[in-house]
Amino acid sequence: MYKRRPFSTKEADAGAKIRQQLEQAEQIIKKIGPCRERSLALTKLDEALLWANAAIAETGVADYEQ
Repeated sequence: MYKRRPFSTKEADAGAKIRQQLEQAEQIIKKIGPCRERSLALTKLDEALLWANAAIAETGVADYEQ
């Protein structure tokens, strides 16, 4: 699907920053009592990281926000 290539330093830093922010969100969500909604929220965080890394692999990292 995506060509395998090593991330540049800039791309690796962006991926690490995304992971750090998602881990912070995960710690907040884990304070919620066990329920279906909590489970879905944690699953969506994992999914967000997957798609963010796929986007970095496909298009790289730019210095702009949309």
